[in-house]
Amino acid sequence: MKVTHVGMKISEEDWSYFLGHAVDTMNALSIPETLQGQIAEFVGGLKSDIVEA
Repeated sequence: MKVTHVGMKISEEDWSYFLGHAVDTMNALSIPETLQGQIAEFVGGLKSDIVEA
C-alpha cells in the first residue's frame, strides 16, 4: 500500500471521506455490521501506509 500511495498526498480529511463512502456503500449493499467491523479493522490497519499529508 505504501508504494502505491506514496506521493498522492492523501490527508486525514481524504481518509475520512473515504471511510464515509465505504460505510455508505457497505450499508447500501446490506453487508452485516459484524463484517463491516472486520473490514473497517483491516482497512484501518492500512491507514499509516496511505495517509501522508
